[in-house]
Amino acid sequence: MEQLWSISTTIREAERIAGFLKTASEIDGEEWNTHTQAKFQILLVKNRQYLNDPENSQIYGRLNEEQCEILRDKTRPMTYEQAEEIINSKNYEGGAEMRGRQSMSPLYKLGLVYIVNGVVHVTDTGQKLIKDEISFGDFMLDAMLKFQYPNPYENSYKTWNTKPFINALHLIKRVNELCKNINIPANGITKIEFGIFVLSLKNYSDVDSTAEDIIKFRQKYNSFKTENEKENFRIEYVKKYLSDFKNPDKNTIEYTDNMIRYMRLTKYICIRGKYSHVYIDLEPRRLTEINSILEADNGSAKQYSREEWRNYM
Repeated sequence: MEQLWSISTTIREAERIAGFLKTASEIDGEEWNTHTQAKFQILLVKNRQYLNDPENSQIYGRLNEEQCEILRDKTRPMTYEQAEEIINSKNYEGGAEMRGRQSMSPLYKLGLVYIVNGVVHVTDTGQKLIKDEISFGDFMLDAMLKFQYPNPYENSYKTWNTKPFINALHLIKRVNELCKNINIPANGITKIEFGIFVLSLKNYSDVDSTAEDIIKFRQKYNSFKTENEKENFRIEYVKKYLSDFKNPDKNTIEYTDNMIRYMRLTKYICIRGKYSHVYIDLEPRRLTEINSILEADNGSAKQYSREEWRNYM
C-alpha cells in the first residue's frame, strides 16, 4: 500500500534535527552495521536528544527509579553505559539497532548524512550546519525545495513524480485562485485538507484536479451543521479517497502537524486562524519569491544516480 509522505515521525520537532546531526557526527567514518546503529541510538540518549522530555510520562516505562531520575535531571551527566542500560531496559521491538536506523532516516532524507560504501558520512552541508556556517532555516528551505519522490535513497514512492514541498505551494496557490473565482475567502487550506490532499499528492500533474477536489470537499464539509456530522463525513471521505494508503485516518492527523512544523521553518507558509479554523497559506511577505520559484519549477521529479543525488542535496 502507499504511504503518505513525511520527512520524519521520529523527530517531530524539526529543530531537533541539529542535535541528531551532531550525534551522528560522533560516528562519522564508522561502518554502518547493527553495532553502530545501536551505538547511534545509545548516543542519542546519552546526549539527551532522545527520551529527552521529562514531562512525558511514557519515557519512563520499564525503567527503574535510578534511570528515571537520570532522565528527569538534565543537569546530571550521563555515561554511555547508563544510556545503554536505559535503552536495554526499554526493550524496544527490533532492538536499539532498529531505533538507530529510524533515527538516522530523516538525516538521510534531508541530505545531512549518507551511507557510502557501508560507511557513515556526514555531508558538507551537514558539517556546515554543525559549525553554524549556515542557519537551520536556510538549510531547511534549500532541502525542502530540492526534496523529491522518487529519489535514489528511498525504496518507497517509486511510482510518484513530485517535489512534495514545491507542489504543496502550487496546490495552495491554485486553491486560493479557485476560491477567488467563486467569491469565497482565499485563506489557503485547512489542516484537514492538508492531511488528506497535500500528503497524498503523488504527481505534479495532479495539482489542478486536486485543488478542485479540495474545493468540493470543503463545500460539502461546511454544509454540515454539527461537528459530529462534519467528523463523520471526514472519516468516510478519508476511507474512500485514501483507500490505497496505509492507516490513512491516523496518519492524515499525525503527519499533518509534523509536516507543518517542518514547512514553517522555510518561512514560505503561514498559519491563519486558530482552534478548529486553522488554515495553512502562502506567506504574504514572501509571495514575490514564492511565485518566482513556482514559475520556474513545475514540481516534477528528476532522475539522479546516488552520487548525483548526494551532490544535488
